[in-house]
Amino acid sequence: MKRAIIAAVTTLTLAGVLMAATPALAKAESTADAKKWALKWSRQVKKNRRHALAHAQALRQRLPVKLKRSVTQPAATSAARLSKEDWKAYGRACRAKARALAKYVRATWRTIRNPRGSSVSRWLPLLRHEGWPAATHAMCLRVITRESGGNPSLIGSGGYYGLFQMASSFSHGRYDLRNPVVNVRLARQLYSRRGWQPWASTAY
Repeated sequence: MKRAIIAAVTTLTLAGVLMAATPALAKAESTADAKKWALKWSRQVKKNRRHALAHAQALRQRLPVKLKRSVTQPAATSAARLSKEDWKAYGRACRAKARALAKYVRATWRTIRNPRGSSVSRWLPLLRHEGWPAATHAMCLRVITRESGGNPSLIGSGGYYGLFQMASSFSHGRYDLRNPVVNVRLARQLYSRRGWQPWASTAY
């Protein structure tokens, strides 16, 4: 449980986290060095694309066509092996694609975690992102409407916070339940164990 809560606060949805472990352009002294560097960026592209697709699905958007296109890995011919420059060119192309995907992830994450508007339905992308089953979305919106009116900063009487009015005792005071991402994620964990019972007065 503790590990799950920490994950809620240090969410991996930030593209900056994805990019943090990605290698800088090293001095490729050999073809093997250049290949290793290029393949690391190639793997980063795959990670960032999966992340971008998850955000697009949460927002019910299509991933931009230019981000869908893959970078073609160079292939050796029967006449010659791949050179250091071939791998470096491939690595640069992968790096550019990984950064473009990361930019999309950052932009869409801002929309998901802090949506504009006043309608409670604006929180649907966050519900999808945090793994609430589609069958629960209508009830989630009803609970959020009755508990907080969609105001993530609401502090209710008795020490209840945020969208789902989570009890402060649930996080032992260590986490900000007014953070909508934390609130929705912890509410999902509570629902998985106890169903709608914690919100019995507002869910029905």
